[in-house]
Amino acid sequence: LAAYRFFRNTNVHPEQILRPHREATERRMREHPVVLVVQDTTEFDFTAHPPQDAQCLEAEYRFGLYDHTHLAVTPEKLCLGVVGSEQFDRAPETLGKGRSRKSLPIEEKESFRWLAGYRLACELQQRCGSTQIISVADCEADIYEIFVEVRRQTTSADFIIRARENR
Repeated sequence: LAAYRFFRNTNVHPEQILRPHREATERRMREHPVVLVVQDTTEFDFTAHPPQDAQCLEAEYRFGLYDHTHLAVTPEKLCLGVVGSEQFDRAPETLGKGRSRKSLPIEEKESFRWLAGYRLACELQQRCGSTQIISVADCEADIYEIFVEVRRQTTSADFIIRARENR
């Protein structure tokens, strides 16, 4: 019950909780010549014990949330810390509407999280000086908007994206 009160508290913001850890992670990143910022999404399935006001995962009968995390690691596999995290879920009425969302702007799509992750890597590149930042993502991030973003950024991070399409 105390956890529900904590999470419902309007004075509690995930960004504020993560800020000290992120700042310490950025200091550690500056100590390395190359840092990978790996982003991926995982699901927390609470179907067996759904919390109050739980939304859906990919089906109406599955309850939980998705967590999209940005983890900083060195090429030698040294974990430096989390530099970003976003949680989301789905309302039942939005399930199965993928085709109708294709015409929406990227900011209104779930796939926007991949572009936001690349933008985060670019911000880190600006703040981390001589450290080379490489954004790493799987095939869900193989979206046109990231390639456009690379050209738009004045200080861009490098990236590795597992291809979805045969280009």
